[in-house]
Amino acid sequence: MFGQGAFREAVIVVGDIVLLYAGLWLALSIRHLRPAELQYVSQHLPTFTLLFLTWIFALYVFGLYDLKRLRSLREMLRGLIGAGGTNLVWSVFFFYLFYPYAFVGMTPKTNLFLTFAIGHFGIFVWRRMAFGLLSLRQFQRPVVVLADDKLVREVHNELRRHPQFGYRVMPWCWPGTDAVIADEHWIERNWRKARDPLAAAAEHRVAVMSLSSFYERILGKVPLEYAARTGWVMDAVYTKLGGWYLPVRRVMDLTLAGVLFVVLSPVIGLTMSAVRLVDGRPVLFGQRRVGRMGREFTMWKIRTMRRGSERAGPFVRAEAREGMATRLGRCLRRFRLDELPQLWNVLKGEMAFVGPRPEMSSEVAILEHKIPHYGIRHLLRPGVTGWAQLNFKATDNPRDSLEKFRYDLYYIKNLSLDLDLTIMLRTIRRAFLSDSALHGNHSGGMRLGKRGKRVARAMGSLVRKVDR
Repeated sequence: MFGQGAFREAVIVVGDIVLLYAGLWLALSIRHLRPAELQYVSQHLPTFTLLFLTWIFALYVFGLYDLKRLRSLREMLRGLIGAGGTNLVWSVFFFYLFYPYAFVGMTPKTNLFLTFAIGHFGIFVWRRMAFGLLSLRQFQRPVVVLADDKLVREVHNELRRHPQFGYRVMPWCWPGTDAVIADEHWIERNWRKARDPLAAAAEHRVAVMSLSSFYERILGKVPLEYAARTGWVMDAVYTKLGGWYLPVRRVMDLTLAGVLFVVLSPVIGLTMSAVRLVDGRPVLFGQRRVGRMGREFTMWKIRTMRRGSERAGPFVRAEAREGMATRLGRCLRRFRLDELPQLWNVLKGEMAFVGPRPEMSSEVAILEHKIPHYGIRHLLRPGVTGWAQLNFKATDNPRDSLEKFRYDLYYIKNLSLDLDLTIMLRTIRRAFLSDSALHGNHSGGMRLGKRGKRVARAMGSLVRKVDR
């Protein structure tokens, strides 16, 4: 039941594979103006199978198997153009610049470009058809949400915005309910209301899932009410910080940062030279950011802003920030080339490749008073990239920072090697997306009583006191 998101993604992958092989057959048929014979097709299968695997991988990196991305035609086209361009360049390199004849036994020209064009056009059409089919009411499973009215509305609105997930919120009825999504805190307070639907679900063997798990699996972020609960933070966050993973990841960060620093040093040097030539000095820009355990450090970038822009203070609006950038700086920021000096921060141990993005000290001082538990994101080394950066735009106000914080909590709760690898791979796609392509959905503020706020802020600020 709750694995249908993965099932739907698998259906899209299978459809892509079928279309690519169909595109190969059609390309060979068009090339010779008659249906291609099986023997002729089989001669191309080993080579093109290897090529198709890399094409599928590029589609994954550019986010074309993320159900959430299917909703936006514009974003889907951006991803497909990025993946298609990457696949075309790689295919030409593979066949013509890699001296592969002895390996693959062929150097196709017309067949390659026909297969590429037909296959990628078919993938585009298939995406639009898949979104329409997956959004049909007949393919949506009715679920009952047992929670506060505000949470029920939030889940209902999110599922309406993303019908391709395949769920819709309904009142309990039997037959007609496929799952019960339950908030355990609401059930504790409203047992009499929850008892009958839960008993009926048990009687009819209807799946029951916690609201937090369902919400996170569907949307990749933490519900606001859960993020504000001290017990949830203790169980979901602090228990994730022990074990072997973080020390091993530090070794991996050091190794990868060292290799990339050497490999990319010509790119860094040329970029800095261009800034020196066009915009003058200084070439590098250092800004105080808050890192692990609340320690401040200097995060380095290649300068992209006009001199004196740092005096604008915290939470500069996106339009104003863009206006402060130089012409060359806007180009560097577009492709994230200004971030390359942060490899030095990784080598020094001030940052990691993946983690919550470090914020300006002046912004953190504001956010710690507005967002309960905000200091929890400082339990990890800040990242060059992160889950929130992939899913939400750059923030220029506390409300956006709250939404971004929910993604940071999701990352901390689900900390793992496969999540880090996913983030690093999808960062390639993010480098080609502007912030305007990412749309955040706001769900209101985080509300606590006076006592709850005192406890939350004490827990969040604890990481600062550890280092003092």
